[in-house]
Amino acid sequence: MLQDKELEIQMQFLEEATDYLNTLEGVLLEIDTTNRIDLDKINAALRAAHSIKGGAG
Repeated sequence: MLQDKELEIQMQFLEEATDYLNTLEGVLLEIDTTNRIDLDKINAALRAAHSIKGGAG
């Protein structure tokens, strides 16, 4: 029972982390192609990284 719950939590983290990584990737690729930094997008990327870090804990 405990292992099932742990597996469920791990799978949820991986799903969320995938979304956050896609956000990060999009922001980084946009910076690479435009050489511009949109502050709102940078903040979104930093929030995504922070969420991944927090979820991994």
